[in-house]
Amino acid sequence: MYTKYMAQQQTTSATSIRNTTSFRFAQLARSHRKLADSLLSEIGLHVGQEMLLNALWEGESLSQSELAERLGIKPATLTVSLRPLEKAGYVNRQRDPDDQRVIRVCGTSKCMALKDAVLEVWSRLEARTVGDLTADERATLDRLLRKVSNSLQTPV
Repeated sequence: MYTKYMAQQQTTSATSIRNTTSFRFAQLARSHRKLADSLLSEIGLHVGQEMLLNALWEGESLSQSELAERLGIKPATLTVSLRPLEKAGYVNRQRDPDDQRVIRVCGTSKCMALKDAVLEVWSRLEARTVGDLTADERATLDRLLRKVSNSLQTPV
């Protein structure tokens, strides 16, 4: 399927990427991230921090490697991401009592108290993102985005 698509694309201009789906997707991702960052800043968060907190709202303590895997990021990236959240009092990191090599992360009561505000911001983001689409269009978009996401996760 990929090679068939590439053959079709060779008929388009080789000097411009502006008319490609990938270019529009990159522009859309940038705009969405900018809006998300603006909305999250109203409650003192940056893009990505809401995802980390969301993973902790179930109340369980996770090892840093488990949390990184859930978020789909590298453990080193998670370590850097946790610092400001820990400093702000949203998360605690402690050594696992059964295995001192493992650091466990849990959300604090301050983290749990932020849940409703994050959900409200995310609801506003969702409304801005797909609010002009019909229910059928949203379902189609969701199906297509899942399909694109799956194809991007397939090794080249």
